[in-house]
Amino acid sequence: MSLEKPSTSGEGNSQPSRRGIVLVLVLLLLLILLREDFLVASRFDYSSALTSSMYSEVVSARPKLAVAHYVESMDQLYGVYSIHRQMMKNNMTLTYMEDGIRVDGGVSHVVITPPTMEKNHTEVLQQWLGPENIRVVDQDPLRSKLVDSGMWAQTFSKLFVWNLTEFDKILLMDTDILVRTNLMHWFEYPTPCGAQQKGDVAWNSGAMVIKPSSRIFDLMMEQLPRVKRYGVSHEPDVDPLNAGYSDQDFITAFFLNETKDDVKRRCVFPAEASILSSNFGDGRWAYYDKWRLYIYQTVHFTVHKPWRAFAEGNALVCSMLKEWYDSIDGIEKYYDLIPPVNDYSSHCG
Repeated sequence: MSLEKPSTSGEGNSQPSRRGIVLVLVLLLLLILLREDFLVASRFDYSSALTSSMYSEVVSARPKLAVAHYVESMDQLYGVYSIHRQMMKNNMTLTYMEDGIRVDGGVSHVVITPPTMEKNHTEVLQQWLGPENIRVVDQDPLRSKLVDSGMWAQTFSKLFVWNLTEFDKILLMDTDILVRTNLMHWFEYPTPCGAQQKGDVAWNSGAMVIKPSSRIFDLMMEQLPRVKRYGVSHEPDVDPLNAGYSDQDFITAFFLNETKDDVKRRCVFPAEASILSSNFGDGRWAYYDKWRLYIYQTVHFTVHKPWRAFAEGNALVCSMLKEWYDSIDGIEKYYDLIPPVNDYSSHCG
């Protein structure tokens, strides 16, 4: 009977060792997978919590911004439509859906109208901007303060914008303006800030950034009775609140007086921010028309109203009018509420 020698190679003990290693590896893999699932779940839970419980706080922390106009005529409706479409085109109006509720995360588009606005005109504004953005204000108390009810008296109604105190900043804009780019950077200017008249220190109130304030609005109302129409009996040495012909001289004089002790310079937009169409008669603008047309952020049709089609012989104005006309594409859907806009092409060739 022979006896086998015990094995000295370790083969008999290797199998349990291998199984142990495999088991450890499997356990490690399971732990890794479980940890990844936990992290994914944690990320998902955090995101959900942010969306549902913190979203309203995030939204409310944003500055409330608006573009605003005073509108009382049918012609101005075309301008509102153009500006609104250009705001959407240039990503100035953002809308979020949270639990089926619309939350505006961008710039509100607000129109102030008088109670005498025709019903169908108010309806079309509500369709475009939403009923919450149409503010009906009686302008008679304001206009009754004006000593002279001349041709520019209606322009003072835009002062109501200073009373829209639910907004942090407002871009006050006339409706005869073509918006050509995103204007969010305008809200970064100190307030008040505005375009400047050609060859003048006065603001052009057709394009301004303002900070609403009930205090400022009340002070303006107190000063309005001092406004007289500039004429033979009202020489320039009279108080500058003697505004001449419109609100913009009043606004300029008011804030020059308001900030006379302020060391900061009065804020004025750069020239390219708001180009006046009346400037386009200067041949030097032809260079920008050919090589740098994109530099104009907005064009203010101060003379050549798009709905009046008057721009014979000026290629640059015609170019801007064509761009404006393109910006009202689709307005024909509302011709049951407003009549067709005039076609400028008969004057531009």
